[in-house]
Amino acid sequence: MKIVEKYNGKALYSDKYNYIFRKTDGFFMRWGETEHDDPQYSPYGPEILDLEISSGKCNGRCKFCYKDNGEDIDTHHMTFEEFKTIFHKIPKALTQIAFGICDIDSNPDFFKMMKYAYQNGIIPNYTCNGLDVTPAIARETARLCGAVAVSLVNNKKSYEAISKFLEAGMKQVNMHYMLSEETYDRAFEVVDEIAEDLSPKGFNAIVFLQYKPKGKNADAFDNVFKKPKKATKKDIEMLGDWRIEESRVKGKTLIYSNGDNAIPWMLFGLIEDKFNAERIHMG
Repeated sequence: MKIVEKYNGKALYSDKYNYIFRKTDGFFMRWGETEHDDPQYSPYGPEILDLEISSGKCNGRCKFCYKDNGEDIDTHHMTFEEFKTIFHKIPKALTQIAFGICDIDSNPDFFKMMKYAYQNGIIPNYTCNGLDVTPAIARETARLCGAVAVSLVNNKKSYEAISKFLEAGMKQVNMHYMLSEETYDRAFEVVDEIAEDLSPKGFNAIVFLQYKPKGKNADAFDNVFKKPKKATKKDIEMLGDWRIEESRVKGKTLIYSNGDNAIPWMLFGLIEDKFNAERIHMG
C-alpha cells in the first residue's frame, strides 16, 4: 500500500483498493483491482471518520433528534487532548472527519480541533442547527471545512445560516431534512424554496434523511417508506424529465437519497433496479 499526499489532494494505491481524493472540492474516486471494481470497504481504515465531540444540551431542541439532545440535559464534551489522541490512532488512509456537535459554540475546542485536522491534511465537515451561525463563524468554516450541512430546524434561521455559508465562499453547503409521514408534504415546499432562493447562490444539495425511531420522541413519527411503492420505468423517465426542467428553470438542485435503494420518486419512492438507482444518484 502506498499513500501519496499533497496540499490539494491525497491518493492511496494498492493491489485491490485504491482512491483519489481532491481536498479542494471533495471529489473522491475509489476503485479496486480494476477500474470496474468498487470495493465494499477500505482494508486500510476508514475513509471518513464520524466523530461525536459533544452531546447533551442543544438549542436546536429537534423533536426527532436520534441523539436525544435538547435542553436541561447533562452536556459532555471531548477535550482537545482526547481528540488528538484519537486522531493519531486513526490509520493514514483517512481523508475527512465529520464532527458531531450540539450548538456550534457548545464545545470550546471545536474550531481548534478542526484547525488541527486541517493542518494535518484531514478535511473537517460538520452539521449544525443553523441557529448560531455568525458571519465570522461562516468565514472560519469556509476556510477550514470541505462541506457543511444545516438541519432544517427554524425556517428563517436555517435559510439565513445557509446564505451566510454561501456568502463566505463555501462550495459544498447542504441542507438536512428529516423525512417522515408527518414531514412529507412540507418536503415538496422546501425543494421549491431552495430552487428559487438558494440554488442561484450556489447551494449544493438537500439530503433527505429517513426518520430514526430512537432518541427523543422515538414514537412520534412514522417512517415514510413503511409501505414503499416500487418505481416503474415510466416513473424513472418522469423523474429524469422533471430534474432537467428544474435545472433549466431554477438552477441546479440535487436531491440525494438516504439508504441503499431509497430514491426520490417525483421526489420519493423505492426502486430495486441497480442500473436505474445508479442513474438517479448520478443526477
